[in-house]
Amino acid sequence: MRTVDPDLWSKRAKKPILNLTRPYKFGLKYSPLEVRLRSSLKDALKELWKHSGVQGPKFVADKNINPMIRWCYLLLLIATFIASLSLVVQLWYVYRMVPPLIVNELMEDDVLNNITFPAVAICSNNVISKPALDKYARYLLSLDRNRTYALNSIKSNLMAFGALFNMAFTPYEHDFMKWLVAVTKETNVTKIMYELTPPCRTLLVRCAWHARAYRCAELFTRRITPFGFCCVFNSRYMSMDRDSTLYQLNETGIAAGLAVVARENPDDFAFIRRPGYEFLVLLFDGDNYPLLSSGMVRVFLAPCNTSSLIMLKTYTQYASYDLDHYSEEMRGCRLPGSNGEFDLHSWSTCLMVCQRNAAIALCNCAPFTMPDYDGDEAPECTLEHLHCLAKHREKFRFFFPGDTSDESLNEEEVNSLYCMGPEACMPDCTRQLHTARVTMIRHDNDTRVLKTNFLKGLDMTNATIISIFYESDTQKLTIIETNNPWYEVIGLLCCMEVFILSITLVNVFEVVYFCTIRWIYHYRRRKRLLQLLIRKK
Repeated sequence: MRTVDPDLWSKRAKKPILNLTRPYKFGLKYSPLEVRLRSSLKDALKELWKHSGVQGPKFVADKNINPMIRWCYLLLLIATFIASLSLVVQLWYVYRMVPPLIVNELMEDDVLNNITFPAVAICSNNVISKPALDKYARYLLSLDRNRTYALNSIKSNLMAFGALFNMAFTPYEHDFMKWLVAVTKETNVTKIMYELTPPCRTLLVRCAWHARAYRCAELFTRRITPFGFCCVFNSRYMSMDRDSTLYQLNETGIAAGLAVVARENPDDFAFIRRPGYEFLVLLFDGDNYPLLSSGMVRVFLAPCNTSSLIMLKTYTQYASYDLDHYSEEMRGCRLPGSNGEFDLHSWSTCLMVCQRNAAIALCNCAPFTMPDYDGDEAPECTLEHLHCLAKHREKFRFFFPGDTSDESLNEEEVNSLYCMGPEACMPDCTRQLHTARVTMIRHDNDTRVLKTNFLKGLDMTNATIISIFYESDTQKLTIIETNNPWYEVIGLLCCMEVFILSITLVNVFEVVYFCTIRWIYHYRRRKRLLQLLIRKK
């Protein structure tokens, strides 16, 4: 039903006249309280403008000066105010672009009593030993009642397990893993490699610590590392070593450190890591897994028939207390936990867990050289996974360098893992980095130059003497702190305002005074005046 005449559709309707007397909006009718507040604030601001310590506003407010000059000063005041705001914005961008942290070397040195001796791993070049291979192969043969495989065939297939170190495909019989599971009732690759690698008792002949002879079994234990099973001293990154004794030194010199005589028999080599006859010596922080790509591990070669003198140097980095007030994303590093438990999120351990998770995602297995810290209980990589490991092994070796990396890192950008970032792994703010200067003396079975009681009665054929000690009782001490502390930023802003606007701390107090105390004063004064007017009426 139409409610408007069709002849009126083309005509514009007129709006009703607004009734301004109706106080339906705030401000059209002021209350007495609002009038007094506004008027008293206006009086206080007039006083501030007239009596301010900044000369510019006072000059502009002086009516005795030529108006043209006053307008020029007003424009100049506005220009300086805009310039000061632009400098503040520019300073904020500069503050956000500079590195958030800086490492400063302290004047005092750290003493040996405060430094934990580094963890030492001695790794043989012999990944699979012939005697161990023969012993384990005969053990497997004794479990097989059907004699499915001959002894030499079992040895040949067990040799393929050495390829799990470098993730390179090696031919093997595909039914061997099924037979191994049926015979041993398990697929524990870690246990298999533990049986195949040479034990520490055959590698380490004599050991000494702090000028005192020890049985090598008292100092060294066989633990997993990126190089397989090695003889490790003073480590705590495995669960069974968390409560072990921490070794520290308070003396310097070759006699006060760690001394080891190691020997290898080249005739026992079945599967070697690389051509050569030498030991690998790893120095690292014992609380963290010795991941090479973390940058916290130092590797040295100790050839046979030589004496390697490894002179330690430790760099200790502490974190400033100011870093507690910043988030991890802003400071770019991670502070250690305060509960004293094993830190799963430390730099090297976190990177290892990231590599392990990548192997699980790509190949549905975890390499046995990467311990299970987070309890994922993933199956270990076996010979059946060598194809997948060989295909993706470049990804396990490199980390994503970032979107702004150089063109020379194209391969790392394509084949790499993304493990860094606030939600993944971050470097440690506090750490101890152990490095060393190495000197080698070749003895060629002649111990007359190195004749000591420690070597008395030893056959030095194919032997290596490894001595690890401090040559100085003071070590480098550094502190990591914020590059731009908040008080320096505030001080720089204040200097800018004083230089451009001549605004000092006194002027800030003036603003606070006139906008609080004088405002209250004028409010009470106007209230008293209103009461007097009411009384007179």
